[in-house]
Amino acid sequence: MMVKMTSLMVEGEYQTEFDMESRNRILRGVLLNYYGIAQQPSSPAAQQPSSPAAHNHRQ
Repeated sequence: MMVKMTSLMVEGEYQTEFDMESRNRILRGVLLNYYGIAQQPSSPAAQQPSSPAAHNHRQ
């Protein structure tokens, strides 16, 4: 899957859509999510609960 994704991002009609930073971020995200490795939130907005149920639980 990683080889296919990399190939799609650097060859053919999609190569202009992905810069090096985007490719690295996408591939890193696939691996982290595949193995279930949680990333640390990078911004205060990412730390906010995403659902009303989660928000009510915190009150």
